[in-house]
Amino acid sequence: MFASELILESSRSVPVPAAKIAQTILIVLLPVALGMLFRKRKPEAAKKIEPWVQRIAVFFIILLAVIGVRNEWKLLTESGFTILFAVLLFNILNLVFAYGASRMCNLAKKQAIAITFEVGVHNCIMAITIAMSPLLFKSVEMALPAVFYSVVMQVTSGLAVQFFRKTVT
Repeated sequence: MFASELILESSRSVPVPAAKIAQTILIVLLPVALGMLFRKRKPEAAKKIEPWVQRIAVFFIILLAVIGVRNEWKLLTESGFTILFAVLLFNILNLVFAYGASRMCNLAKKQAIAITFEVGVHNCIMAITIAMSPLLFKSVEMALPAVFYSVVMQVTSGLAVQFFRKTVT
């Protein structure tokens, strides 16, 4: 069963336009590439602003999630626990897989921890973008799990990073 059938109670064909996928990838990858370039050219400056850039990114993700929850409170209260359980399970599996795959690729523990968190952040952005895209779903109902994921990911990823820092490094 597809998510659109489960949530919208109807089956719908969803075209996947290559230009929209490329745009979404650019939204995610462009800031990362620019950050990497800046860090390579100005490593001292990058280290100084890194904590602030991370805080700003987290702030905007949380802000988007809060706005989504506020706007769709009724829908949230009607189907919240089902979505919350699915999102929590997905998030935990995602964290385990991201860390495990990073370590299987022989990445350093610190790199694996960073990748674990980044995968969650990128999933938030991608899920909300796809659900709300005018060329794809353009559906608040389909965006609701993504908004839930954004909130849950911040909490579980933060806890996982703290756990990994204390027990693994």
